[in-house]
Amino acid sequence: MSEWLAKGFGIEPQLLRSQVHFYYQCKENFDVSASIRDLDLETETSAQCVNRYFSELMESGSLNPQGVKYA
Repeated sequence: MSEWLAKGFGIEPQLLRSQVHFYYQCKENFDVSASIRDLDLETETSAQCVNRYFSELMESGSLNPQGVKYA
C-alpha cells in the first residue's frame, strides 16, 4: 500500500515490497567460515577484542587509567 501512496504523491516509498520480502525470507545465520579461511582472518572473542582495543589506547597514551574517576 505504501508503494501505491508514494506513487500517487510522486515520492519514493520508504520501504519496497521486495525489501520486506527479502528481509523476512533471508536466514539470520550466514556462514562466513569460507570468507575467514580465504582472507586468512583470525577471529577474536568480544572480550579479546575489547581488551586489545583498550590495551592499544593505553599504549598510545590516549587513555590514562589513573585519571579515570568512577561514579
